[in-house]
Amino acid sequence: MTGDRPESAEPDRLPVADGRRVWWTHLVVRSAGFPASGLSRLTQPALAAAVDAANGDTPARGTAPADGGLDALWAAATRRERVAIREIAADERFRAAVTWQNPGVLDTAFTPLLAQPLDDDRAAAKRRSRERLVTSYWQRYCAKNDSIGFFGPAVWGRLSDDGPTAVRFRHGPALTDRQWTDVEPWAVDLLARELNRDRRLAPWLAPRRAPVLWWDGAQAALPGRRPEPVDPVARALLAHCDGRRTAHAVVALAGAELGRPAEELLPVLDGLRRRRWVLWDVDTSGDLDSLDQLRALVETIDDPAVRGPASDAVARLDRARREIDRNGDADSLRSALDRAADTFTTLTGAAPVRRAGQTYGGRTLVVQDCRRDLRLTVGTDLLAALSPVDLLLQAGRWLSWQVRTRLLERVREPYERVRQRGGGRPVDLASLWLECIPLLGSALDDLVEEVSAEARRRWREILAWPTGARRFDVDPDLLRPEVERVFVAPASGWGEGRYASPDFMIAASDADAVVRGDFTPVLGELHLGVNSLDYAYFARLHPHRDDLLREVDLDFPRPRLLVMAPMEAGANLVPRTQRALVRPQDHLVALTSRVPFPTRGRPLNGADLTVAEQPDGWEIRVPGGERFDLMEIFAQPLKTALMARVSFFRDEHLPRIRFGRLVVVREQWRIAADELTFAAVRDTRDRYVHARRWWRRRDLPTRVFVKSPLERKPFHVDADSPALVELLCAAVRRLDTDRPGHRLTISEMLPATDECWLTDQGGQRYTAELRLVAVDRAG
Repeated sequence: MTGDRPESAEPDRLPVADGRRVWWTHLVVRSAGFPASGLSRLTQPALAAAVDAANGDTPARGTAPADGGLDALWAAATRRERVAIREIAADERFRAAVTWQNPGVLDTAFTPLLAQPLDDDRAAAKRRSRERLVTSYWQRYCAKNDSIGFFGPAVWGRLSDDGPTAVRFRHGPALTDRQWTDVEPWAVDLLARELNRDRRLAPWLAPRRAPVLWWDGAQAALPGRRPEPVDPVARALLAHCDGRRTAHAVVALAGAELGRPAEELLPVLDGLRRRRWVLWDVDTSGDLDSLDQLRALVETIDDPAVRGPASDAVARLDRARREIDRNGDADSLRSALDRAADTFTTLTGAAPVRRAGQTYGGRTLVVQDCRRDLRLTVGTDLLAALSPVDLLLQAGRWLSWQVRTRLLERVREPYERVRQRGGGRPVDLASLWLECIPLLGSALDDLVEEVSAEARRRWREILAWPTGARRFDVDPDLLRPEVERVFVAPASGWGEGRYASPDFMIAASDADAVVRGDFTPVLGELHLGVNSLDYAYFARLHPHRDDLLREVDLDFPRPRLLVMAPMEAGANLVPRTQRALVRPQDHLVALTSRVPFPTRGRPLNGADLTVAEQPDGWEIRVPGGERFDLMEIFAQPLKTALMARVSFFRDEHLPRIRFGRLVVVREQWRIAADELTFAAVRDTRDRYVHARRWWRRRDLPTRVFVKSPLERKPFHVDADSPALVELLCAAVRRLDTDRPGHRLTISEMLPATDECWLTDQGGQRYTAELRLVAVDRAG
């Protein structure tokens, strides 16, 4: 499980470097769910050496080396590879993992592959395609630190200054010690929409004024429309539609004020709903426990004739979820998933998959999260080795300030349009937000890329590594004055811009080496402008959520203004990555009507907030007098843009760059896809021969990660493995077809598979990363 609970009420913050930035006391360990040694099942070093020797003859493209010994080696290696891939495809635990993620692939690839005779080459193209699918899933589960089920578990740990040991950990008897299985919130939302068809439920639902409806008590207007008078009956109803009172209560209160029977006001309230002035439906929160919340709502209906059908629908889906949770082996799990899918489709008429066919955008009906059975504490030795990351965080502060300045310059034009249309009334936040939407898509990406490119140029001038260098070491203490001069900024650009969530890996021969201090820390990604430990997925793994809220209290002593995300926020923002650490005093503002009513915090309608320009910047005014920086409403789109666009180092070739002991850049290459001509060679053996020749000419490490513009996540390639090289070839062909002229990014694998420090009870090594949160104290 996690480290011990802190003894004090407040966490003790530890400095990142000189105290201007501090670490959260809590951190998360993400790991793969299958041992890294699983990758070796596909490696063929003897074959690779023989191909390299034969490549000395430099055969013409499309021909194989004449050495007859290579023929025998290739035939034997190919057979071993086929056997290994079939053994992997038949592995029960692996099949269960794939079933959770994409059960259909078992039918299209795994089962046909296992049914095909090992030496049957009559459908060689189909066989290779199926083998690539198996290999693709296998490399991901063995090499990537994903947060996904038991095949990507995570756990909380703690920072401590009570000892120098870099990492102290104790694993439990099993890989995981707890699991959560939920129906995805998108699916619960569809069930809620189906329940809304029965308007008999309406009196027990809580109507709320549309977040975008401007209303001053006498007049009301939706965005882009002229204000119109509000009659006394509508005024009384609107005043009580707060999202908490049921419709029964709303009409009772309004009826008492107006001296009219409450039942007469229900049709008037429904008229406000049809005009889109009021939202009055079964509302789901978008949280991971949405189904439980929906069940609790239905249970409040005290008319059995109305409650019965709704309660039965929710109960049927909940039973299907619980049945899934009881099944562990792949076949039983698949059957339970199929029954749940049938139940869902029967209840809603909808397909049990969202965004079918989209890479990463697709969402199956249920999701399972698992907590690794591990206790872990990070000590001062590791924190000292990580401290040079502060130099990158200083550049991050500069970047966020530059983004702030340039974005606010672009807000003036939409602000003036809203002001002029308003006829003299104050500019409301919801109207301004809608007018700013064109600034927040590709335009925001371009703005962030522009600032990021300038940051890269400055880093290149500061470091000035020699062209062609493979390794470049820098003394961070000597570097600091220049970094602070070049990347000077008064503060971060917005509240959550103060956060960064870097993830670090540790390369060491074993866990004892880490204890001795014999290790190399490696920066993975920096994740500027985001506190990823505030993700709903991570927060649910922590046994004491209040401890995390105390961390937030230290960062934000005053209430925050937080924008609620819409239910359909796209593939980059899903319920598992939505904000979880919301305090009672925090304001949650809805800027569109397609947002759920919050279950935490203080709800606000965007149309009730006003925006004004002050000498020191734009401010948002909340009813009651509180004022906030306008940049706070852009925090979520900025998170997405920063994660997608910010990179401080990019070149045709980057050496491994170290600040002190910390590797801040792994050696990498950006290579045009059309350079990898071997991917188009038709014969599989010739393809591998040419790939090895290219690999040696480029002098690449044997094990690398490859990132394609067509994929969100990199994949692992071992040049000693024909199967993994085939993944690279397929990626190159797809890139040539879809985006000709684009580049692949190839990075060295560091730590290597024999340098992974995290082990299980059986001594198996796992890839793992530590995700920490740094907070900028300036401003």
